[in-house]
Amino acid sequence: MELELTTRSRRELELERESDFRSRLRSLCGLFVSVYHGKVYFLHQTAREFLRADASTSAKIPQNARWQQSITLQYAHKVLAELCVRVFSFFESKAELTTGIPVQNCDPSVDAFFNYAAVWWPMHFREASLSTIEDHVAIQLGLEASDPRSRCFGSWVSIYSTFSYTIIKRDNSHLTVASLVGNDVLVQTLLDKGADVNAQGGEYGNALQAASYKGHGQVVKMLLDEGAGANAQCGEYGTALYAALVRGYEQVVEMLLDNGVDVNEQSTYYGSALHAASALGYEKVVQMLLDKGADPLMTNASGWAPFDLAAENRQVTVLTILLKSKAYDEVDNKDSLYGSVMNTLAFKGYTDLLRSTAKHKNANLSSVDSHGRTLLLLAARSGNVQTIKSLLDQGLSTTSDAKGDGLLSYAASSGSPEALSTVLECGLDLSLQLRYWSPLHWACRAGNAEIVETLIAIGLESESVCVAEVQGEWTPLAVAIFHGNKNMLASLSVSAQAVLGVRNIRSICTIQSHGRASCNSCFYVSGMSSKPNVGLINLKASLDLASSAAPVVTLTTASCASLY
Repeated sequence: MELELTTRSRRELELERESDFRSRLRSLCGLFVSVYHGKVYFLHQTAREFLRADASTSAKIPQNARWQQSITLQYAHKVLAELCVRVFSFFESKAELTTGIPVQNCDPSVDAFFNYAAVWWPMHFREASLSTIEDHVAIQLGLEASDPRSRCFGSWVSIYSTFSYTIIKRDNSHLTVASLVGNDVLVQTLLDKGADVNAQGGEYGNALQAASYKGHGQVVKMLLDEGAGANAQCGEYGTALYAALVRGYEQVVEMLLDNGVDVNEQSTYYGSALHAASALGYEKVVQMLLDKGADPLMTNASGWAPFDLAAENRQVTVLTILLKSKAYDEVDNKDSLYGSVMNTLAFKGYTDLLRSTAKHKNANLSSVDSHGRTLLLLAARSGNVQTIKSLLDQGLSTTSDAKGDGLLSYAASSGSPEALSTVLECGLDLSLQLRYWSPLHWACRAGNAEIVETLIAIGLESESVCVAEVQGEWTPLAVAIFHGNKNMLASLSVSAQAVLGVRNIRSICTIQSHGRASCNSCFYVSGMSSKPNVGLINLKASLDLASSAAPVVTLTTASCASLY
């Protein structure tokens, strides 16, 4: 606060000692403030209210001597805005730069205020509503600070970026930096000086994408009015629309949509704007996009539709909105990840939505996905008891998938004892016609001891199964060990361990699980490695020591991803 207008370096500040400043502050302010650990505070909230003027009061410096209601918030922001950028101006001084004194070695009070200024000067500029005529000095200093070519730029940006998790580098245009921090007065000044509104470069691509990413609606409007390309493809987020919606800025999304942005443009990561909004659960944005013609059936590079992403991320309200869209009146969404909308709802366990969707004119309770899995099988795999019961109440009966795995295997693989009990009590034919793994194999893979005990109790026994003639022969014990379920084996009853052929739990090696889907790395990789996987060597050693009759595990070049 002691800066003179002519001060251009820290050496010219001539700051008084802290003890002297404390005494002078006390004599000026009396009991209004207190100093604690080098920081000045209002003694009480009432002191702030005493000084604060009504918002309708002019922001100019008060002309009379009275203190009560003498300072508006706008005026306070204006004072701080200019002080902040004036501190930055020290770094424009050649004399300052030649001293070689880093900020950290300066007077602590200067260091502290510089750090404060670096973080908060954009906010003070926005709230001050600066005038290009009355606040010319502050605006010019702000332009210097935000110019990537200036000496002071890197000093404040490094602090601001760390605090705000925002990437700002010198490869951004001046207009992009001003837009990113939301300084509308600086943006307007640069535009008036002829700045290229569509200049590209930096993390955020251009000024419009930068302003959209930070949700600065006023700046977005200014840039659009100046002719910024709303569909420009550049930067980390691809388009301005994508940058705005990933942060949930509804107002900015609406502005961009009103300016004719392409709602079905595919961008990075999620896919289209509707994909992103559905995955992130932005309900109002989803509805706005649908109203503007976004395609709810479009799939991204991974083959996922917006509905799939909403289901995967448990965005139930978004699912409801998508189900109500007219596009679903025409087709049963065969492009869905699980074959149909109904299959997705069954697999994710959305019972209420499944019930209501079952009443749709195009609902197909007999639909299967590419693996031959029916609604009931997918529900059993999810382990959601309510969904299983709902489908059973609608008359669905068990069928096998394309590999021959039946309802009991799917319930065993869910890891839910309640789901298994529901299936066992449903009264359907659960007879097994095994071609691959048995329910006991799947239970040992899931690693739930209660399910393993239940299956053994109803008569299932350990047996060696050859998978597709290239996967080797696997027993339930081998599956359990290979998937890291040693603790589950140890928790089984002695009789259950005997059925599985467990002889010595302590001799089982710890093996890292090979994941939910692909396990290519667990086997030889054809053309890449001639050495067997250490995990499988440990598996064979464990089985030799742990089992009463060591099962055969054949090392092959194949992956067992097809099992899942």
